[in-house]
Amino acid sequence: MERFDFGTQVAKMADKDLLYLVIKQFAAIDLSPARVDNVQKITVERPLRLNFQASTERIARLDDESGFKNLATSAKKDPAVRQQEIEAGQQRQEALRALLFAFGKETKERLFKDRETFLSHLRKSASSAVKSLRLTPAELKAVLAALGERDETAEICVDRDGQPEPDADLRDTETVPLKESIEEYFKREVRPHVPDLPAPRPSPGQFCVYVLKCADDSFSIGQADDFSRRLEQHERQEVTWTAPRLPVTPIHWEIFGTREESVKREQDLKTGFGRKWLKREYEAGRLMATSRQAGAWIDTTKTKVGYEIPLNRHFYRYEPPRPLEVIETDIKRLEDDIMKMLKEVTA
Repeated sequence: MERFDFGTQVAKMADKDLLYLVIKQFAAIDLSPARVDNVQKITVERPLRLNFQASTERIARLDDESGFKNLATSAKKDPAVRQQEIEAGQQRQEALRALLFAFGKETKERLFKDRETFLSHLRKSASSAVKSLRLTPAELKAVLAALGERDETAEICVDRDGQPEPDADLRDTETVPLKESIEEYFKREVRPHVPDLPAPRPSPGQFCVYVLKCADDSFSIGQADDFSRRLEQHERQEVTWTAPRLPVTPIHWEIFGTREESVKREQDLKTGFGRKWLKREYEAGRLMATSRQAGAWIDTTKTKVGYEIPLNRHFYRYEPPRPLEVIETDIKRLEDDIMKMLKEVTA
């Protein structure tokens, strides 16, 4: 089969005087809204949701990550220097593996459903292997890629500004008529198929006030700078007041810029007025746990405006079928030819 080459095909068209005709036909196309479809191409993003686990199976995936494989490579021309860099890179790889195996053993291969919580535990690990090795950005990227798996039940991964990160595998595009509102189209055609998601919980390092609903319907109010870790302490019965009142369910949280602000808000919520406000808002379904965030959004920076030119409308020319008598004559001639060839074979 001949490989398609655009330049070659254009040259062939020019030789046969077809190129001029095609260009002339395109130039004659009426680009008014009545003749072509003016459209907007929008990019629909969905949030990235990953879980993380330092298990033997996932640690083995490091060998497939370019950031990890490149550690044991060298671009130096001198053979001795190149070999020295390769050996140093291999030692670094072994140190990374040892770090992750130590962390996995320490956490009992726990499945983390929040990236920030996973990173917080990794940084605060008591393992000497973890403490003695500082990961570079490329190494951290390789580790997250190897130990992470997509999980629709996991917390949404957010960037430094707290905004959801898009999942490239779930990215999609939609074509919207230019005369139609993008927002209305999105609301009608996209939102019904992508339900909203629960509101994100505070990330490690964020000062927050939290409210837990206990098994006896009482409220436990506290403040922390690592909400996930604090919630684990409650669930492990390490907090005296909630230990006999398990299980607990987070029903509200508020994020602040400083610890002083979160402490003040905690004190306000613990007053009689604050507890009445919590009870009223809880019964009305207006606390943070019942809030939602968009399960999909439009990346407006990628929106493009263009035309959809229906080629059939502009280039197709109707040709009526041949008369039935002509078709029957051709069929009869073919039948006669076939019979003649069969006689020659059987003669």
